[in-house]
This record gives sequence, C-alpha cells and structure tokens, in this order.
Amino acid sequence: FNEDMSEAEITLLKASYQKEREAAKKNYIPHEPFDREKASEQFQKAFLYKQEHTKRILPGDILNRIADIRVYALDNASRQVIKAVTKFCEANEQSVNRTTKEYEKYYKEALKSLDSNVVKNINFHDCKIIEIKQSELSLSILFDNFGGFTDIDEMQFENYKIIKQDGFMQNSCWLYDEIYKSNGKYELQVLLRNENGLLIEFIVSAERISFKINNKA
Repeated sequence: FNEDMSEAEITLLKASYQKEREAAKKNYIPHEPFDREKASEQFQKAFLYKQEHTKRILPGDILNRIADIRVYALDNASRQVIKAVTKFCEANEQSVNRTTKEYEKYYKEALKSLDSNVVKNINFHDCKIIEIKQSELSLSILFDNFGGFTDIDEMQFENYKIIKQDGFMQNSCWLYDEIYKSNGKYELQVLLRNENGLLIEFIVSAERISFKINNKA
C-alpha cells in the first residue's frame, strides 16, 4: 500500500481485492487429474487420424518420398519431403487465391445484370416454408424464419413460371440457392430438404421478385 493512502482508501482497496478474489474463485475451472490411460488413448486416435489424413491429402509422388508415414505423423521428415510439402501447400494457396479473385470478378460482373436488392434479400438458408400462395400471375412463399438469417418472411414472384419442382414444398427447409438473369427474367434455383430428409429441387423464373416482413415484433 502507498504510505500516503488513508485508512478509508486502504479499507476500500482491500474490499475490492477480496471481491475480485472471490470472483476468481467462482470462475476457476479445476483441471481433471492426469489420466495416463485416457491420454494414451487420445494420442493413439490422433496419431492414426493424422496418418490417414496425410494419405488422403498428399499426392502420390510426395507420399512415395516418405519413408515411414508414422514418423511423418510425428512431425518429422527429411528435408526433401519438407521442401516438397511446402511447395505443394504454396501451390494450393495460390490456386485458392486465384479462384477467389476469379469468383469476385465474375460476381461483380454478374451483379450488373441483377438487382442488388434482390440478390441481397434472398437469404433464406435454414428457413422453413410454411405456406405457398399461388395464382395465375403471382406466387408467394411464406417462411418461418426463426433460426434463419433474415427478417423477411415472404417472397413474391410476379409473372412467374415454375420450371421444375421435385416435390411438395410446404414444411421443407431452404438449403441453397442460385439466381440468374435469363431472357430478361430472374431465374431462381433452390435446393430444399423436406420433413423426410429428401431433397427437392425448385426452379422458378419471374419478371419481378419482391419481399415482405409481415411479422413485426
């Protein structure tokens, strides 16, 4: 303690320290005592997994240079193998970066032909279709978006045409989608999963797509 501190300040400081100490005690998570058998079992599983993983990801010409895959799984290898693996990893990284840049370029070009608001609002992954409203000129899909990533609960298609529908869509879960512009219309391709776990492909084209938020808290 500082000699210039008053008794009241010292008392307050001690109380603060005691409070922090008690909080630290409550948050402390004790470690389990070392279990040699359990640790040995975990090591064995990890060791075998790494060997199999190495066999899957490395090309044959590199695997042929590895004298003992068990030694490699323990992070030991000859300089020749290390050099080959490093070169392989660098080539993979370059390929990923090149593919990412090409995709970004394609996406920017494709976005020019699409309404960015439409693209942005089609975000129904993990949403459940609860109702389909259909007339001659319009189609509406209503969602239960609880657990999804959007506040939108209705999507509407105007002057539409269903190109493909593999099964009954109500109560199915929205998994994946792609949208294109074809012959001046939007074409939305969707993959759904029904209550029985079966996949449904749904493709619809429309002149206009709009969205609604019906259930406001």
